[in-house]
Amino acid sequence: MTFDYELTKHEIELIELISRFPQTVEQAANEYRPLVMAAYAYDLANAFHSFYHAVNVLQTEDEKIRNARLQLVMAARQTIENALRLLDIQAPEVM
Repeated sequence: MTFDYELTKHEIELIELISRFPQTVEQAANEYRPLVMAAYAYDLANAFHSFYHAVNVLQTEDEKIRNARLQLVMAARQTIENALRLLDIQAPEVM
């Protein structure tokens, strides 16, 4: 993904949380604590919720910004789905 524009605080928070996924999986596995994964999934879902309500995605006029934000939405969706799958929870098709 290329973000060649000034990111909002919601975008930064979401990107940082998504980037912590591998470390969180490793920590949960090493400590045998699925709660670590559950807390991460909850935090990521909350960050996405805040992002979605605060940042224009489809209504953004600049096509490059809109496409970057759509990629961020897809990355968040995939990461939440992966986190839930590790907890043996099926993610809903539509939110």
